Amino acid sequence: MPYYLKHRFDPDFNHLKRKPSEREDGRLDHYNLNYVQNVLKGDVLAEWQEVTEHDAAELDQRFLYPKKVFPKGARVEVNPENPDQLLAADDGYVFYDAGHIRVKKLLNVRQDVDFSTGNISFVNNMVVHGAVSTGFRVQAKNVLVRGTVDAGTVTALESIVCEGGVKGGDKGVLDAGKTVKLNWCEKALIHAGLNVLVENHCLHSRVYAGRRLHVRGRFMGGVAFCHDHACVEGGLGGPGEVETEIALGYNPRLLYKDRLIIYSLRALRARLQQCEMQVAKGKDLAEEFAPQVEDTLQRIATFEAARQRIWERIQASERLESCRLAVPGRAYPGVEVSIGPAFLILDQEVENVHFRYEDGEIAMGSPAI
Repeated sequence: MPYYLKHRFDPDFNHLKRKPSEREDGRLDHYNLNYVQNVLKGDVLAEWQEVTEHDAAELDQRFLYPKKVFPKGARVEVNPENPDQLLAADDGYVFYDAGHIRVKKLLNVRQDVDFSTGNISFVNNMVVHGAVSTGFRVQAKNVLVRGTVDAGTVTALESIVCEGGVKGGDKGVLDAGKTVKLNWCEKALIHAGLNVLVENHCLHSRVYAGRRLHVRGRFMGGVAFCHDHACVEGGLGGPGEVETEIALGYNPRLLYKDRLIIYSLRALRARLQQCEMQVAKGKDLAEEFAPQVEDTLQRIATFEAARQRIWERIQASERLESCRLAVPGRAYPGVEVSIGPAFLILDQEVENVHFRYEDGEIAMGSPAI
């Protein structure tokens, strides 16, 4: 009696011949092409089924075997509790390689992430050998991008390295659970649970570093939030009092959540004002818009309560006395430095200085380091 190898993945999968997925409304989604077949450690990849000679004639002849001998490749294993099942021995992607089922931990994307690949989400480490194009997303445990990130989004459970820099166009996002290291960034949003390192300039961007921020070039325009320490070597701010801010002492992740709530409250208050204007126009409109006014007021109260809880957490996590901003180069007039509730706006150019929290105020000293 022959044995049929039933697959839990597509054995004919080809990442170079992907088709757009179909949305619920029937339209094609050209941003999601299912570029990779993800598997987690312990997932069933294939299993044996006994079949009759009659049934075997209707099945794919490639996967009929006279004996139960799995075509095992790297990082797969037989289930010790069920010898008829083949399992993934690691997180990664599954594929056939020279007739053997294999799982690979590192995903190499040897091109740009664009309409030919779609968005890519992977369960282990990823290397993008090209760029991440505008509007596209990549997500993995650790991500290395050898090209640029052009108004795309890169998300990593642990770390992101971007060798080519980020040209965000106010839409580029890098978000890592631990560290972000990049060559340069312009008009981007950078999140890191721990540290951010920028090898060259950082211009007109928003940076959230859970512990430390280090910019080897110039930091000009935008704002950086950092819990502990920041160092800007190549110049802070710029001529003409470019709006530049560095804030230390508070948890950056919580500050970002607070900012999102502020945006929501602004939208709700604008909606409330419009509804109240309609209510004031007469009885008929008042009956129509009064429930919307009540609903909006309740939502505003919910967001305000959430914001209060966030600030309680922010203040509980503050580390003011240990905070330090070092500027070995020049810091220009107009730069705002804040450590907790204390803030200082530079009114003159200074060089080789550091800023620290002292007796409720920001003190400036030299040398920087």
